[in-house]
Amino acid sequence: MSMLDQELGRRLQLAHGLHWLRRRTGDPYAALLCGHPEDTAYHRTEVLARGPLWLSTTGAWVTGDHATGTALLAHRSLSAEAAVAASVRDRLVQLKGVLSETVVRAEEPPLATADRWRAAAERLCVRRLAVLPEEFDLPADVARPVGVELLAETLGVGEADFPALASACEGTEAALDASLSPQTLGVSRRLADAVDGLERLSGRFHRQSLHGSIGGAPRETGVLLAVAGLRIAHDLLANSVRALLGHSGMWSGLAADPGRAGPVIRETLRYDPPVRVHTLRAHEDLTVRGERIPAGGRVAVVIASTNRDPRVFDQPDVFDPDRGGGTEALLPGPPYGLALPFARALAEGQLRALAAVFPRLVGAGPATSHPRSPLTGRLARLPLYANQPTAES
Repeated sequence: MSMLDQELGRRLQLAHGLHWLRRRTGDPYAALLCGHPEDTAYHRTEVLARGPLWLSTTGAWVTGDHATGTALLAHRSLSAEAAVAASVRDRLVQLKGVLSETVVRAEEPPLATADRWRAAAERLCVRRLAVLPEEFDLPADVARPVGVELLAETLGVGEADFPALASACEGTEAALDASLSPQTLGVSRRLADAVDGLERLSGRFHRQSLHGSIGGAPRETGVLLAVAGLRIAHDLLANSVRALLGHSGMWSGLAADPGRAGPVIRETLRYDPPVRVHTLRAHEDLTVRGERIPAGGRVAVVIASTNRDPRVFDQPDVFDPDRGGGTEALLPGPPYGLALPFARALAEGQLRALAAVFPRLVGAGPATSHPRSPLTGRLARLPLYANQPTAES
């Protein structure tokens, strides 16, 4: 290992260690940043209990309050932070403006484009499911390959470039979490190499009829969808399947009516959001909820807490796709404006296919999550049986 690698590794360990030190002071936001999935529910509740807006030992102003979070995400003096903090991780991860202001301003796709994405995702997923063994892993065997295939169709990536695209997409899976939690040296280096690969491929991205007019240059659009769209889609699908299988009769209900996939996805965005924290930076001094946030100050909207706010949602800890009316789940703003519709369509199309092809789907073991994933909670494995095993099997 070179001296540069040693220094970079030391800085990453130091940054991660600071989260743990702040966690020991009882700071629930710092605890969330440590990225331990088993801690999420407790600290999500603690963030909300601290009040509408409070100053974390990390230096960020934090809210888990739905009304305050809604106001902050819409505030004209606040905008999304860069994808990776400019201090310790900047040199390592080298995201090179992947979530830059140019991409942030890309328009959301028209409804017809989202419908085509959904239909294409369902078609690709059905084809993928046809070759799976009885026991399979949802992230590795379904979500990732189907997502890359849809992205390749969307961007017009040819057969020759497809392996490079798939490799680059896999390598950037930690990118969103790296914006909040320092990754290990090995993960960070793979991430940097993968982003370099996407940058090289991006010059050949071009629009096809499936892509439609969705705003932003093809290069910027492609990198954003690869880095953010696929990650969100993977977790949105996995979180939906986990929630359904965890409630008796819900999977069979979806299998009987795959059209219910839309409400399931909508409720999952509230119940177990694939983007749990959205960080912002103040352009000027401002006062929110009686607290003064200075120019340059950081703000963290903990979406996982806002969407369990009992003052807004009746029985917030209950997964209920038939939840009627009332306030919608809080969703992250830019730079996710374009990636989120893509991710929703991709996840919904795959969920419809899974329910139609495997009406007796069941879990085949515990789900496991990657460490240091406070923003996405990204699953490493979700083993499933294609059909309910019999007593003899």
